[in-house]
Amino acid sequence: MKTKIPYSVILLLLLVFTMISCEDIKKDDDTGNHQDYVKAPDKIIPIKSGINLFNSYKRKRSDVIEPILRDSFGLKGFQDTKFVWHSLEDIKEYIAYIEKVQKTNPQYEVTGLRFYFGAYSEGFQSEKYPNQQTFFMVPTTKSSKHDGRHNNMNHIPFSILPDSEKNPIKGKFIAIHDLMLDYNKKERLEPYYNPKEQKGSFSLNTANLMTTSFLEETSLIHNEGEMSPPPE
Repeated sequence: MKTKIPYSVILLLLLVFTMISCEDIKKDDDTGNHQDYVKAPDKIIPIKSGINLFNSYKRKRSDVIEPILRDSFGLKGFQDTKFVWHSLEDIKEYIAYIEKVQKTNPQYEVTGLRFYFGAYSEGFQSEKYPNQQTFFMVPTTKSSKHDGRHNNMNHIPFSILPDSEKNPIKGKFIAIHDLMLDYNKKERLEPYYNPKEQKGSFSLNTANLMTTSFLEETSLIHNEGEMSPPPE
């Protein structure tokens, strides 16, 4: 004689199975697997736009400049840098370091990063990438002089003048004025010429001459990526 399973029991088993499945999916989501959708950052651009930017750079920048550089360096096959690669781990490590700077100096505000173009030369030559174009990153802090038209000009590159030798990232934020454009430079840096700056502001390098500290400034500049094409 066959035993009939009540309909209510079947519904209960289905409900339990569904709940277990949902919990498994939730666990998968927590580990980054089987996610249905993750919203992309607002500043992600289309693939075609990236290709157009790269082709435009080659056509209107490198193709124009490289013949001049070849003559200048005496290298017929010279090709300037087309991209710089950093590992994800390298970038995470740098961001963590800058976040540590912020936590160590809560009276200041680290607002972002500036990406500067540069070129290896006699002043700072690279054995691996001689004469090549490069880029480097510098953290910024906010200027008290607000520029309403150009927000990025309100964020000034800085180094750190340590309070002591024990902790090189704890101390006074020092504006790196040589890395600033001349646009409204005097107005933006005027508050920092006074060596007796108020709490939470930061001073210019020139103000160091008026202090009794002989500690070396701590650099937060990040460079040394892997570049292509490699030199000939």
